[in-house]
Amino acid sequence: MVASPAQAAKSECTSTGWLCEWGSANYSGTFAYWDPSGSLTTECRKIGSYYPRSAYNRAIGTYRYYSASNCTGSSVTVASYGSAPNFGFAAHSFRFLTL
Repeated sequence: MVASPAQAAKSECTSTGWLCEWGSANYSGTFAYWDPSGSLTTECRKIGSYYPRSAYNRAIGTYRYYSASNCTGSSVTVASYGSAPNFGFAAHSFRFLTL
């Protein structure tokens, strides 16, 4: 089987417990990951240095990304062990929803 570029980039997210984000749709562009286990608060969190457009959640917990910096505007939810290949916007904030 030949991997598409989206599958190849998504494969960068290798560790259970990571919340992986990409700066472009379809798991491409700038790649960043973090362990959200210390961020299990429902408070709105502003995204500061880059604005993800796709995500793969290999962590426990559901997160919602928003187009505005105050957790308003368009949104997309990424469930535990779920993914969102194209938010349709650049995310400027997010919040933890539930385990």
